[in-house]
Amino acid sequence: MTNWPAFESGGTEQDDRRPVGTSVESEFQPENKIWSAHKSGRTAFGMSIKAASVRNLEAARHAGLDFVRIDLSGNSVPIGAVGNLVRHSLDIGLTPVVRVASANQIRPVFAAGALGVTLPNIANSGQAAELAELCRREGGHLGDQLLVSVQIESVEALADVRTIAAIPGIHMLQSGRNDLAKSMGLPGQPEHFRVLEAEELIAKAASEAGKLLSLHFAPGQHSIQQAQAWLARNISCLTIGADTQILDEAVRNRVQSIRQSLWSPPAKA
Repeated sequence: MTNWPAFESGGTEQDDRRPVGTSVESEFQPENKIWSAHKSGRTAFGMSIKAASVRNLEAARHAGLDFVRIDLSGNSVPIGAVGNLVRHSLDIGLTPVVRVASANQIRPVFAAGALGVTLPNIANSGQAAELAELCRREGGHLGDQLLVSVQIESVEALADVRTIAAIPGIHMLQSGRNDLAKSMGLPGQPEHFRVLEAEELIAKAASEAGKLLSLHFAPGQHSIQQAQAWLARNISCLTIGADTQILDEAVRNRVQSIRQSLWSPPAKA
């Protein structure tokens, strides 16, 4: 869980260094396909990227996805790999959004060319407003292509969600079921009815404030049914899972299918 220590302390010179890659300051302005989908009345589809592999970006594009959300939190993608992933995403027509792990990553992420950021584990509206202003300063060159999203992942943030949603410069709300469940005293139960009710409150706050809503659906048949239900409600944006999750599921299912075909008893005559 992110507690934004760098934002509170002001960070360090080392943290503020830009990653290897070209600056976004150029004449060419890429299209943010999340905004384009929203304006055309359709849902934008994306995938979370937890491995620093351009091959996974290619797979996302071949599947017809609109965007990727490059995840810098935990032990996922290192900050030094962001420039290459962002550039390759733009080159193949994907919209790159980055889920940052600290406020000090916001500047280098926008400098690398990202069209948006996700701010996880927002504590309250005061923190959300300060971070939104920081994103406006660092990503203002993107104009109306800029996308700033906040994740509501605690009971504290949930209690303040309507105020957070109304903050200028915040364009999208996301949930975070695992952290939210833990905050609610339900660790390991992201599908608990109380967590799903909390997600409905987040959706309502986004709708009332005229903001976009993005939800994440990990691989699995149950989550597919959930995603389909939200699609019927015309959700703004959804991710189909993380690249590592999808690969794990695909490998497991393929092995099981092969083993079943080898070990199945012969059909009766």
